[in-house]
Amino acid sequence: MHIYLIACDMRDMSYDYEPLFRTLREMAGQEAQPTAWLVECAAPLAALSEHLLGLMAPADGLLIVEITPGTRWAATRLQDQAGPWLLARRP
Repeated sequence: MHIYLIACDMRDMSYDYEPLFRTLREMAGQEAQPTAWLVECAAPLAALSEHLLGLMAPADGLLIVEITPGTRWAATRLQDQAGPWLLARRP
């Protein structure tokens, strides 16, 4: 399974982002910050990116970074259980 950090720049406040949020919840994503999620899934990065872009407004931005076992990371003040979730998977 891959672990990805997904950051969304949702620029169209009139757009319905509920399908995007629902998809992230269905992936058991952890909301790390208001527009950033941590997810664990089998999908390759390109396929995940294409799928999520299809749920976003045309002018939105999307950044997806794979967090591999060797990736060094640091975080402060993450929301809810995002920190423990990531620490359990990528210590």
